[in-house]
Amino acid sequence: MARILTKCLETDMSSLCMVDVSEIVSAELFEMASEQRIAILMQLQKEQTSLSGMAKKLNATAPEIHRNISRLLKMEAIKKETDGSYCLTTKGKLVCNIFPQLQFITKSQTYFKDHTLDELPKKFQSRIGELSSGKEIKGYVKVMETCKDIYANAQKYICNILSEVPYTEDITRPLVTGLKNGITVSTIFSESVVVPSDRKKIFKNKGFKKFVDDGKVKRKMVKDVKIVLVLNEKEAGVVFPKDGEADMSKMFYGDSPEFLEWCHDYFIHCWNSASSFQESKIR
Repeated sequence: MARILTKCLETDMSSLCMVDVSEIVSAELFEMASEQRIAILMQLQKEQTSLSGMAKKLNATAPEIHRNISRLLKMEAIKKETDGSYCLTTKGKLVCNIFPQLQFITKSQTYFKDHTLDELPKKFQSRIGELSSGKEIKGYVKVMETCKDIYANAQKYICNILSEVPYTEDITRPLVTGLKNGITVSTIFSESVVVPSDRKKIFKNKGFKKFVDDGKVKRKMVKDVKIVLVLNEKEAGVVFPKDGEADMSKMFYGDSPEFLEWCHDYFIHCWNSASSFQESKIR
């Protein structure tokens, strides 16, 4: 690592970009390739800690911790305070922000063998680690049950991005109950949304038109929905595409603040770019 940094320092600014940056990154990753060093960084992300305190928290010996702390100090990922405790540097904090993304990718690597994030804007791909606390729901029936629970548990609002509309009794009942209790429902439909043949009858019988007229139900449209999203103020579920279509047989579900923030921000992004709802496009 020192050799590479020396090489960079000796290189004049006009040719700095010619230095093989991949060497530097490789060296940094090599230094990070330690379960204990990563554990130390993650612990310091929670709180400033002394060497002895770190050894106790990580159930390790003081010499082991000292050796790895020394390497992290050389990397300038951590620093020692005047009271003898250690804390993260700005570099260390940024490095820690990468871990959730790696965790999510590793935990979900089987899923992403045949599912894609190509439809997801880059800024949300870079934040995908915020979904790392979620769990994978498998099976169409279980996914629909999860959606129903999210609807039933809502106390303030429901936000949807839908590629199909299952107007079954067990799905519409919690929606109508919630609307009567004061929640709002905002939905983005695909122009090619799949709906039941008796949709208009169900829509009328359940009183959805009044909810629309009262502003409790808001609707928008996009040309095609590849990523399905269902959330309330406490929990959310997201479905990514497989073979070009939203795969409703698998869903990531979570209720952590990070998971919810990602889903909420993605919904707002899609809502702001969606067009007005056109009933004539629903077949």
